[in-house]
Amino acid sequence: MRKDKKITIMNDYKIDYSKYPNLEQEQDEVEKCELCERAKRLSFHHLIPKKMHRKKPFLKKFGKEEMKKRGIRVCRKCHSTIHKFWDEKTLGQKYNTKEKLMQTEEMKKFVKWVKKVK
Repeated sequence: MRKDKKITIMNDYKIDYSKYPNLEQEQDEVEKCELCERAKRLSFHHLIPKKMHRKKPFLKKFGKEEMKKRGIRVCRKCHSTIHKFWDEKTLGQKYNTKEKLMQTEEMKKFVKWVKKVK
């Protein structure tokens, strides 16, 4: 005998993004990427990758709360490029601020190029 499941559809459900600042938002208006300054939909890049949040050296150096909130809002191209250039451990150890990222030749060249792209 099969039991029918009752399904409730919630069309008016809205996520309160103020409680979850790291989530990519459905945006009516676009914002500027913190790296290339192009007006695009943005996502949150953890400057200390989430994979590193449980590692003892990172917990000791930064603390759990600092690691969660340390990040920048970037466009998809910039976000993908960061992860193409460096692995998580290197990002967390060496490039854990916007300034450190932007001092690298790789990011300087990429940002200069991507600013010309729509």
